[in-house]
Amino acid sequence: MLEDFLSNYSSANTKRHYCSRIGVFLEHLNDLDKSIDAITREDVAKFLKNYSETTSNNYLTAIKMYYSHCTGKNLNIENNKLSYYSPDRNLSLKEVEKLVNSTNNYTHKVVIKLLTELGIRVSELLSSKEEDLKKLQGGFFLNIVAKGNKKRSIKLTKDQYEALKQLYSYNGGEIKLSVRHFERVVKQLGVEVLKRRVTPHMFRHCFATELMKQGCSFDFIRETLGHNCITTTLKYLHNKQDNKSYNIKIDV
Repeated sequence: MLEDFLSNYSSANTKRHYCSRIGVFLEHLNDLDKSIDAITREDVAKFLKNYSETTSNNYLTAIKMYYSHCTGKNLNIENNKLSYYSPDRNLSLKEVEKLVNSTNNYTHKVVIKLLTELGIRVSELLSSKEEDLKKLQGGFFLNIVAKGNKKRSIKLTKDQYEALKQLYSYNGGEIKLSVRHFERVVKQLGVEVLKRRVTPHMFRHCFATELMKQGCSFDFIRETLGHNCITTTLKYLHNKQDNKSYNIKIDV
């Protein structure tokens, strides 16, 4: 059953991560003389107590995915040790919309919108230029230089393409906004509107978490974020669950 589960993922790093975590948990079940479909919330909670906050969250995510694969049901349990980071490291779409609606600065509005919808880093977006925007037969794309000097091509919707095109035109072919200045803008909006600390990187966390809520595989989210290792991706996925499903779209 474990091999069948792992066959759903193409990344060797993802397979190793799940194989390690699930393997340890299956050994724990063997000691309890239980099968995966017979586990209880108490079994999982007792198992997680043996690990640190970050590690227990990694285990919980793997256990939930494997349980769902084996039984076709969801394992409704959350780790009371919180998520990979404090929930304050994440933003909901409603909070993002409040930030967008609270400013009259057109550039700030569109940058917040695109960071949330595309999940790219603020430095990647703000360093892009009009010449990086491509309209090809296969669709609309933005070429960026990612972390580690890696070149990536981000697929856009028509609305995102038009928003970027207008933003470049508005700013003379580029986005005349520094990372440092935008950090100050977002920090001030966070205090005034949400009464808490907000950073540009939190829009990337929001993007990844919304993809998870829509049912996207962790491997897909990893590739979309441009990560090499699934462990890095898991830090962006916040465990607080609900039954809502979102399209990642912010109106400006």
